Amino acid sequence: MTIVVYGDQTAASQILKQLNDIVPVVVVERVSTDADGSGANDGGVTQRDLMLIKVDMESLREQLALLQLGNVFEAKVVHIVKGQVTFELSGHPDKIERFIEMAEPYGIVEIARTGVVGMSRGTGALSHLIQDGQLVDQTHIDSRAKLAIDDTALPPG
Repeated sequence: MTIVVYGDQTAASQILKQLNDIVPVVVVERVSTDADGSGANDGGVTQRDLMLIKVDMESLREQLALLQLGNVFEAKVVHIVKGQVTFELSGHPDKIERFIEMAEPYGIVEIARTGVVGMSRGTGALSHLIQDGQLVDQTHIDSRAKLAIDDTALPPG
């Protein structure tokens, strides 16, 4: 599960503490968009958001303009009927927001978004350290200076 939070160090620390209190949590890894965690750039994290957006189009001119807009943003047309078009768009959250702003004048009918997912950049990964819901390599976690829960302290189940 990926949880993206925009906030200061205090907010991030509180979330880490709360996640570590949840029994099924095996590993919590904090990745930051930059050195101070402010989110000013995305140097250490790849972020993506997925959206479906349904937009009204009243004329052929609007239809052509919307299809061109979708093309510029590399959006995929997933459904089109007379008067409406539904796009699928994925990318950085800023890209999604810009598309929404550009589509608003046409009339947005509906939006569904996944929310932001993220993954740290680089060669390491945590997923291969977990097997059958258990942490299998505590030393690797410790060497990466990440937070981990000692699975021996967890209740059964």
